Amino acid sequence: MTTEQHDTIDFVAHDNAAGAVILVLVEERPWGRRGERLPDLQAKFNTYLDYVVSGRLVADYAEAAGERVRIELRSAYPPGPRELEFIDIVVRNHFEPEGIDFTWSEIPNVG
Repeated sequence: MTTEQHDTIDFVAHDNAAGAVILVLVEERPWGRRGERLPDLQAKFNTYLDYVVSGRLVADYAEAAGERVRIELRSAYPPGPRELEFIDIVVRNHFEPEGIDFTWSEIPNVG
């Protein structure tokens, strides 16, 4: 899976212990040296944000009503400085104001 599939939600899961709905996006490609994947990442983040804010998440998963939402980026390679700066901006300016949590983790043994 890659972030170039802009209009799809890769995975939806529920974390019972945290009382949170988790939306996972996956990037298996290397990030590149000059931010080559940033346009794809931006489009994918926009899709995920719209899915939550528009109410489609709750429409598709009624049990998500009232639950925390966490977006997780799982990638085969660690994001570089450009990606990390972009992610920080998106989280602070778009996810946090909507009450959306964010985490990133590396997928072991994929890259």
